[in-house]
Amino acid sequence: MTDRLSSGGYEDSAAESTRAERVLAERFGAGSAQLLLVARAPAPVTDPSIVAAGRHLGAELNRVPGVTYAQSVWNTSDIRLKSSDGRAALIRVRLDGDNRQVARHYDAIVDQFTGRHGVFTISATGTVVAQREVAVDVRHDLVRSEALAVPLVAVVLVWVFGSLVAAAVPLVVGAFGLAATTAVLAALTRVTEVSFFALNITTALGFALAVDYSLILVSRFRQELAAGHAVPAALEVTVATAGRTVAYSAATVLLSVSGLALFPMGFFRSLCWAALSVVVFAAGAALTVVPALLSLLGHGIDRGRLRTSGRSAVRGGRSAGECWAALARWVIGRPGPVLLAATSVLLVLAAPALGVRFGGTPYDWWTAPQAQWRMSTEQIQAQFPLAGGATPRVVLPDTPPPQARAYTAELSRLPGVLAVGGPGGVYRAGHLQRSYGEIGRADARGTWVAVVTPFASSTEQARHLVQQLRAHPAPGPVLVGGDTAALIDGEDAVGGMLGPVALVIVCATGAVLWAFTGSVVLPLKALVMNSLSFVAAFGVAVWVFQNGHLAGLVGASARDSLDMRLPALLACIAFGIGMDYELWLVSRVAETYWQTGETRASVVAGLRDAGPLISASALILLIVTGALATAQVPGIKLMGFTFAAALVIDLMLVRGLVMPAFMAVAGRWNWWPRRLDRYGGAP
Repeated sequence: MTDRLSSGGYEDSAAESTRAERVLAERFGAGSAQLLLVARAPAPVTDPSIVAAGRHLGAELNRVPGVTYAQSVWNTSDIRLKSSDGRAALIRVRLDGDNRQVARHYDAIVDQFTGRHGVFTISATGTVVAQREVAVDVRHDLVRSEALAVPLVAVVLVWVFGSLVAAAVPLVVGAFGLAATTAVLAALTRVTEVSFFALNITTALGFALAVDYSLILVSRFRQELAAGHAVPAALEVTVATAGRTVAYSAATVLLSVSGLALFPMGFFRSLCWAALSVVVFAAGAALTVVPALLSLLGHGIDRGRLRTSGRSAVRGGRSAGECWAALARWVIGRPGPVLLAATSVLLVLAAPALGVRFGGTPYDWWTAPQAQWRMSTEQIQAQFPLAGGATPRVVLPDTPPPQARAYTAELSRLPGVLAVGGPGGVYRAGHLQRSYGEIGRADARGTWVAVVTPFASSTEQARHLVQQLRAHPAPGPVLVGGDTAALIDGEDAVGGMLGPVALVIVCATGAVLWAFTGSVVLPLKALVMNSLSFVAAFGVAVWVFQNGHLAGLVGASARDSLDMRLPALLACIAFGIGMDYELWLVSRVAETYWQTGETRASVVAGLRDAGPLISASALILLIVTGALATAQVPGIKLMGFTFAAALVIDLMLVRGLVMPAFMAVAGRWNWWPRRLDRYGGAP
């Protein structure tokens, strides 16, 4: 399966930059270079003998099957392709075909040209190398996270239940969910593009949810048996209460994750389909395999008991339950100040998110720090300090060269433009310069030109220049592409959809919560606090990964900006998972409230009963998501850290303080406009 996973899918197919790249590739045989060759010579690259050898090397490269173009300082006038010491040249090579064909062409060129070739010593790098290293790093991180998480989860389950058999049931279902997840991903790779990162995220999510859902079913079944019910009656109550909670919990996660499908990038859509399948398998296994196992095991669920007292973290569990009850009584005694203080802490934690900066290429976040591509890129930046400058490509699909010349000269006069290279030559400050070759190309109907700048692709100067290029009057339709344009278009695509996606998720999950609770007040409170909890967790991530505070403790380093895709991806997944504990706790409180009609006592009883289970579940999820934080790939590390931070914040502030404080303040208004049916889905 891993050989069929994709490292692409980051572009919006309808964006201007993507359309520009498509026209460049289909009509002009141009586009971004996937292969970079560094040719070091024994003499300055301007030496006549080296110039002759360099032109011969370029001609050889251009004759290789699959090579669209090979640009160097010897066949263009782009001085940025000459090293600072003058003895090396950077050759940009565009390869034809899809990712697999590009990889084959890359292998052929590396075999033929790298090492000693004529008078040159040649090394290779480029996005092809980055894509391969992404695949290797993702597989390595997956093995690492599973090797850490699965044994630790097994230990926690044994501690939670105090019984080997009871602990084995969630592990069996978790293993089933893990295998089913991998099978689903393998099937999806045959019909659609699936990102490499779906492997890490969905396997972790599938295992965690399968164990989580099984945990609440097994714990409720053991409680019913301990209460003296026969196995059939205990199983019936378990499925009617905890099973209902699992079903609604899975529905909220499904609706939340489905928001990823609204983003116009294949990266998000592949993660969406994979995550949807994972949740369905996890919930389906919990609602079918677990009841079947419980029916077969019956009272044998407590075999292999390791505690002579008969008390476990979720069965009886009076010590843990009484701690939660004591906390609830303390909060209820002063609900207003506690609610204000906890909300203030959440806002303080969320504050760094206001200063988040987005930028960089996808590979900046999705390759490990020690990756060969990253080190080669740093070496190229040191040897060719000007080569990293943004080079927007301006495509005039319906403007032939004669009409494009005046426009090309005008662009070369814009502030920040070093030169503009077209099929007729290179313009600087409005004047045509002598050129060794051509940078842009043309056909009978249109033209494209390259705009040479000194700015790095993600800088504000480069962004402003792209906006100027797009706004500048042109003799016909114009498309601006390149790395900076793609960055702007990607941010606009994600940013433009954040509002609609958030609205859809909030409305859909709000409707599910209303159906579950029969209340309007509780869903509104849950949506607001769950959103604030995630923003607080993301604020902590920004404080660590972008601002560099305590970054060394998690093996990270400060970065100038974050990948724009991360908050959208994190929000859709974390928001749905965060609703689990809301459902568990509300259902327990509601079950007591249905019997007593007294809100404050119901809150104390609900926290006493559900608190130990929530603690155990949070610990399991923390282990699984925390294992991702040990990854070498920075993007996966940030996701694991943010998920873990969200769990800690949710457990300590939202469930422990905000939830009981709000319910104490709201009183009977919690259940407006109607109360729940009996059992209310309690786990």
